[in-house]
Amino acid sequence: MSTTETTVNESLFRKIYSDNYALILNLVNKHIGNFHDSEEICQNLFIVMYDKFHEIENHGRWLRGAVRFEVLEYFKKNNRKGESVSIDEYTDEPIQSRSETDSELAIILKEAINRAENYDNEQERVLFQLIAINKYSYAEAASEMGTTRRQAEYAYGKVIQRVFTHLKSKGISPEAFE
Repeated sequence: MSTTETTVNESLFRKIYSDNYALILNLVNKHIGNFHDSEEICQNLFIVMYDKFHEIENHGRWLRGAVRFEVLEYFKKNNRKGESVSIDEYTDEPIQSRSETDSELAIILKEAINRAENYDNEQERVLFQLIAINKYSYAEAASEMGTTRRQAEYAYGKVIQRVFTHLKSKGISPEAFE
């Protein structure tokens, strides 16, 4: 494999990782109900994906299949046989624009949301995904994350302020997304 191919693969992997990590972590956690085990499963999935990246033809399909497999394996190890795994809610597109006229705003919003500077840690990123993207209430997100509703609301508010600050630096009013 040439250096150019390696750079392209590295770049593509990083994009797939940043676009999908929080969604997959949420999906795994939704099924198994243990955040720490979910983090471990999700991290292992991406390590395996990285190692096999050049062999995988369709990364979205591979991730969906790997999530299902890993959750079923978790069920076996923890004597939870017979439970099923639905991955229908997982799509290749973490953020989709509402119409063609919104596509540019959706790209800018996605960029703002994916900026690492908006989050103090991975838990804030996951919390934001749960509330903003997956439409969880503060109480539901807090329950998933093992924190209080008040802490979830505070952390979400911090992230929103950072996202709005980034949007303003691009000359975009947050009201453009309403």
